[in-house]
Amino acid sequence: MMSDGSGQPVSERLAEVTEACRVLAMEGHNDLTRGQVSVRDPDGRGLWLKRGGISLAEVRGPEDFLLLGFDGKVLAGSGARHAEWPVHTEIYRARPDVHAIGHTHPYHASLLAATEAELVGVTREGTLFQGRLAHYAVTANLIATPQLGAGLADALGTEFAVLMRNHGITFCGRAIGECAVIGVLFERACRAQLVVNASGLEWSPSRPMDQETRGVSPVSDRDILRFWNYYRRKLARARRRAARLGAASTRRHAC
Repeated sequence: MMSDGSGQPVSERLAEVTEACRVLAMEGHNDLTRGQVSVRDPDGRGLWLKRGGISLAEVRGPEDFLLLGFDGKVLAGSGARHAEWPVHTEIYRARPDVHAIGHTHPYHASLLAATEAELVGVTREGTLFQGRLAHYAVTANLIATPQLGAGLADALGTEFAVLMRNHGITFCGRAIGECAVIGVLFERACRAQLVVNASGLEWSPSRPMDQETRGVSPVSDRDILRFWNYYRRKLARARRRAARLGAASTRRHAC
């Protein structure tokens, strides 16, 4: 398993969860200023939650996170607190194995969440979640109370992703990288299913015998590490490209 980061200083943990926010934004999870990613505080004080008022793509570093106690009280940091903080506190309470959580509204997963369809193995990503996807249908409103958060945690159970009816998704991991990878692959799986359904072509899901052997997490530890490192490299390339374009634009305006 990837390290859960329990030995990391807070600054290193927040640097990695900053990358997770931006990777998720890059891979289709950005939704205006909605959506949050959090990580457990390594000192047991609660959790670090992305602050409100900015998008996942706009997260720049530790200054964009608030330390919350499990009662939702802000213990450190400045900025708005997301109303849906109970999504995070209640899952952490219920799941000692979880060290990072994302709650987002990616386009394709949110559409699938409005249907009665089960996610199936259209592609390899789909096989990871086939037969082990949780559903939450109590409300489509914000999960803004501990009671609603506890209900979401109960629906999630021992799984790592839950569809939220007419709302979005919540996903988690035993480490920051695992959480981000599960979120990315989950959206890819939902997109594949919606596209093939809309194609008008005949298709069939993978058979149980075709599904990969899975452990506790839907994604193998080896693949989590490989995929997370890939997405970090992809993000770094995108940032370098943006910096070059910005520098070129500055030079043109200076001429």
